Amino acid sequence: MDSGFRLFDAQHLTVLAITVFLPIVLVLFTRRFSGGKFEKMVLWTLAGILFLNRVWALQVALDLGVREWRNLLPLHLCDVANFMVIIACLTKHAELVRVTYFFSLAGTMQAILTPDIRVGFPEPRFLTFFISHCGIVVASLYLTLGCRILPTWGAVVRAFVWLQVYAIIAGLANWLLGTNFGYLARKPENPSMLDYFGPWPWYILVIEVIALLKFILLMSPFAIAEFLKRRKNASLLTPN
Repeated sequence: MDSGFRLFDAQHLTVLAITVFLPIVLVLFTRRFSGGKFEKMVLWTLAGILFLNRVWALQVALDLGVREWRNLLPLHLCDVANFMVIIACLTKHAELVRVTYFFSLAGTMQAILTPDIRVGFPEPRFLTFFISHCGIVVASLYLTLGCRILPTWGAVVRAFVWLQVYAIIAGLANWLLGTNFGYLARKPENPSMLDYFGPWPWYILVIEVIALLKFILLMSPFAIAEFLKRRKNASLLTPN
C-alpha cells in the first residue's frame, strides 16, 4: 500500500543505493565481457527501458485525468535529458554523451535526491518517476565509464551553453502557456534546495552559478586523472 513519499526513508534510500551501485556493477561486467556485445546489450536495454517508461508515464498521466496538452509536454530538464540519454545509448555519439553526462549528474541527480513527488512505492507515479530519473543517471554513468567516452573541458562549455538554450525555450513556454517547466516560473511545492536561494527570479541566477560549479566539479576527477597520467608519462620519458 502506498504510504506517501518521505525524504530519505527506506524507499528513498533504496532508490539511491540502486542508482549508485547499478552502474558500478554494469561497468564491472562490461570490463569482464570485453567483446562489445555485452556493452551493446546494456545500452539497448537501458534505451528500451527509458522509452517504454516514458510511454507508461504518459498513460499514467492520462489515467489520472491529465488532459491538457501543455501539461504533457516533455519540457522539464529531466524530460530533455531522458531523450538525450536514449539517443546517446543508441548512437554513442561522443559529444552528446559528454553533454548528457553533465545534464544528468548535475540536474537529474538532484531530482533524485530531492524529488518533487508525493506518492510512494508501489504507486505508478513513484515507479515511473524513479525509473526515468535513476535510469538517466545509470545510463549516463555507463556511457561515460563503461563505454569510456570521457568528458572534456570543451564539453563543460557546450553543456552550459545548451543549458541556456533550454532555459530560453522552457521560459518562453512558461510565459506563453502558464506552465512551470524547469521550475523557472516558481519553486516546486515539495521542499527543495531552491527554498534557500531567495525569491523569483533571483533563485534562477543562483541555479545558473551552481550549475556551472557542478559542471566544473563533475569534470574535476577526469581532469585530475589526466594530469596525473601526463605527469607520470613525462617522468618516465625524463632521463635520469
